[in-house]
Amino acid sequence: MSTTPDLPPEDRAAVTPPSVKLLERRRLLLKGLAKGTAAAAAVVPLQSLATTKLLTGNNMGCSVSGMQSAVRSQTGGATYCKGYKHIVYTAKSKWPGYNTTYPGEGYFTVSGREVSTRSSCKFSTVFPGSGSSSTLSCFEIVNGAAGYSPAERAWIVAVLNSKWQVDGKALNFPYSPGVVLTFYGSTNHANAQTLFTGHLMASDWF
Repeated sequence: MSTTPDLPPEDRAAVTPPSVKLLERRRLLLKGLAKGTAAAAAVVPLQSLATTKLLTGNNMGCSVSGMQSAVRSQTGGATYCKGYKHIVYTAKSKWPGYNTTYPGEGYFTVSGREVSTRSSCKFSTVFPGSGSSSTLSCFEIVNGAAGYSPAERAWIVAVLNSKWQVDGKALNFPYSPGVVLTFYGSTNHANAQTLFTGHLMASDWF
């Protein structure tokens, strides 16, 4: 069974073990040659955006793989992806699942995970296997408390933005929370972080 069931096709290879990725790339190349083309058309990550041309602000494809090359054709009719600034989440009331009756914090689950994501969680709880030794809560990291990691803040904000997209906010954020968590532990960690910090952390609350 695949360990990345909710990953979009164009990014699935980015989070598979290198040996598997190499075999998959070879299979796709041979398949493409047989059809007279070496690449399949890219699809937008979230199903709800599947019929939309989704771009970053500088007209790159809005995905970890797509951001590496500019869209050369006309961009008319394109939709631009975005995500909230970290400053938005310095207020707990802006966290997905915020509930004043549950110690006043954000609280939500990610499909397939046993541990819920809370504003009071440590980074290592939200991202198991990260090796983070931070004793700060996710909320404190977002607020830039002493000793916080900017990289950890970027990943927390990415999870929060992805959850708001799933919950219906008009962000056009391209990934679900489960995919964001998968990218963290993948070989494409750095590219994903670049996409999040460079293009998906710039919008004010609306």
